[in-house]
Amino acid sequence: MDFSVDLLNTMEKKMTSEIQKVLKAVNVSCASEVSESALMKLNKNPLAQIVNSLVSLIEQNVELCKCAAGKMDQLKSDKIADQKLLIELQKNQINSVQE
Repeated sequence: MDFSVDLLNTMEKKMTSEIQKVLKAVNVSCASEVSESALMKLNKNPLAQIVNSLVSLIEQNVELCKCAAGKMDQLKSDKIADQKLLIELQKNQINSVQE
């Protein structure tokens, strides 16, 4: 999986959609109202579907986070390399002025 801001936006929409499904299933209006007792009122099948869907979403988020971390490391390395090059160019410029 390649990392992009679009993937983050897509994942946000998926998570929002899943949260809405849970809220609808337990008949509450906001996430803070979801409780163990509200979830226990569900039959096993809907609860199992919710858990399965959330596990899948968590796995996708873990992969996205790994990709984001890899991309951040790459960008950090690129920035360090650019800064080293800039320092070297500045040294060369200083040396050419001093000559």
